[in-house]
Amino acid sequence: MLVEDEERGEWRLTCYYGYLERSRRRQTWNLLRELANMSAIPWCIIGDFNDLLSQEDKKGCHPHPNWLCMGFRQDINDCNLTDIPLAGHPFTWIKSRGTPYVIEERLDRAMASTS
Repeated sequence: MLVEDEERGEWRLTCYYGYLERSRRRQTWNLLRELANMSAIPWCIIGDFNDLLSQEDKKGCHPHPNWLCMGFRQDINDCNLTDIPLAGHPFTWIKSRGTPYVIEERLDRAMASTS
């Protein structure tokens, strides 16, 4: 989606949901790279990547495969994206983390980091 506002100008918003199947993660990473190359204006992605940047992003006893973390991290770097640090509870699936205030605050931080 192309967004234009008086304060920030023109920027892109992508609502994203990555494949659940680990065998298809490379497809999602390639799609992100294609989307990144479509335009040079500031870009914000919201949604669920179904991926982790590091083991610290996971709760539970079974480690996430390192090849997935490394591949996703490389994709984020290739696309010049910035992971916005969370304030409060680190797991977004905990109740009420997706409130409009939280989403607006993260969007403001994302736009500030691209300026």
